[in-house]
Amino acid sequence: MRWYKDGKIDEEGKMIHPSDSEAWKDLDKQYPWFAQDPRNVRLGLATDGFNPFGNMNNSYSIWPMILVPYNLPPWLCMKEPYFIMSLLIPGPKSPGRDIDVYLRPLIDDLKELWESGVRTRDAKTGELFVLHAAILWTINDFPAYGDIYGHRTKGYCACPRCSADTPSEMLRSKIGYIDHIRYLPHNNPYRRSLKFNDVDGKTKDTEKARLDLEDMGVRSELHLNPVEGVKFPDGYASNISRCVNIKDGLRGYVQKDVLNAITELTSFFRQLCSRKLSSDVLDNLEKIIPIILSKLEMIFPPAFFDVMVHLAIHLTQEGKIGGPVHYRWMYPIEMYLGSLKGMVRNRARPEGSIAEAYIVKECLSFCSLYLHDIETKYNRDQRNYDGEEHPNATLSVFRSKIRTFGEAEFVQLTPQQYSSLHWFVLNDCVELDSYVREHKEELKQQHPIGWETRQKKEFATWFDNRIKKLRSIKSPEATDELIALACGPDYRINKCSGCIVEGVNSTGIEILEKIIHPRVHDDKDEEDDDDGEDETQAEYWSSDDEVASHAIIDSDLE
Repeated sequence: MRWYKDGKIDEEGKMIHPSDSEAWKDLDKQYPWFAQDPRNVRLGLATDGFNPFGNMNNSYSIWPMILVPYNLPPWLCMKEPYFIMSLLIPGPKSPGRDIDVYLRPLIDDLKELWESGVRTRDAKTGELFVLHAAILWTINDFPAYGDIYGHRTKGYCACPRCSADTPSEMLRSKIGYIDHIRYLPHNNPYRRSLKFNDVDGKTKDTEKARLDLEDMGVRSELHLNPVEGVKFPDGYASNISRCVNIKDGLRGYVQKDVLNAITELTSFFRQLCSRKLSSDVLDNLEKIIPIILSKLEMIFPPAFFDVMVHLAIHLTQEGKIGGPVHYRWMYPIEMYLGSLKGMVRNRARPEGSIAEAYIVKECLSFCSLYLHDIETKYNRDQRNYDGEEHPNATLSVFRSKIRTFGEAEFVQLTPQQYSSLHWFVLNDCVELDSYVREHKEELKQQHPIGWETRQKKEFATWFDNRIKKLRSIKSPEATDELIALACGPDYRINKCSGCIVEGVNSTGIEILEKIIHPRVHDDKDEEDDDDGEDETQAEYWSSDDEVASHAIIDSDLE
């Protein structure tokens, strides 16, 4: 529960945890007494309705209220064992706007946790302290948002951000949320574009969509021209979706402008949903999303743009306030609702079945977390476990944790691959930064042009001579590990199909198991040389019990 304070490594300009968000920092700034104790809990409140019977024809809706603790590290946060089902609103009907009546007991408990707190025992130190808690935000879909906050999610002012300024217009069958060019700068060329909503040949082709175009006076070529009395031969007017192969994607089936707009939209969501959010990236996404929506308005008719499409304009602002998206989206909650649905054994009393099974599961989880001598699903090695650091290594390149898998193939490095590999390892070792900078300055003094290429080719030899010179004068700077690193890797390597590095399963890379913990030994059986220097040998070696391999991507070996 103290990880965000004691264990998190801050990255400048990056948000990797809710503790990096503006909402978290604003809470700490307004209530410093709450921020003083890192054990105080920040919570998210999630809810959604689900049918416990799995039969959508049976209109039955149960609404659990789930608390999500955010003090936990990323690999535990948003995981099912740490969800707290604090309330279960029974069916058969959805609570709707009356949900505040059902939330009254939960709100009273949360107010008590905020104002007076609860005496709690610290499992790590054994001391008693007063625990406080606060709700940072809620997690729900857009219809549930309207029920919890009492905001209308339909109509002309459906957007909670824009409110009365929501860009909406009544169409034949629905309200369209269009005119996103208003979010563009005044000097943007799309504001003066005459092609807005007037691109040939692309439409969400329905009768009402074409009538909307006729009402707005645009895209006259797509207006309806009724044809009566037409008969087609058998099989002529078939389902065209059966005749089209979309295995190769959209490319080749849609025009370039349509493909570019859809590609930009997918790229927007890919960057927004990344594990690490950068403030610079969010600022850039905030600038391009109005352009993307304006391009879509030039392609699709107004009926395509419901409120869910419009809400994309505000997602970057939500990212700045709440941090990484995967701590606030509904996917883990929907999966949890699926597990609650599986707890129903008595179809006459689904709420009772869920409550009883939840209590049993919570007891088993609690016991499993504190049973250290018995293997449980909480203390066994994770699927992507990457091993332990070597206990005697001091250089980062020898401490790297990696676990290889797949059949190993014995290969021989070419001189070019060996040179690229050696430079990669030396440049990747943070302890050698001072040597890299010193060599760079020497190269710049010799010739300031092209020093990057020359450093990649010459640094290994320069570093080897430098360390051997320090070793000859018995300098403490020339440690055994630096000697081994200067000697370089073996030409013989084991090529595996993949590896696990920092908990991430990576395939299609070269696993170099010969870049291993260095073994340096002094040949004490031989006499010293005439100049009095010790004869030292260093080599890279590997064994089954001590492996500290390193992974090199294919392109780095070319």
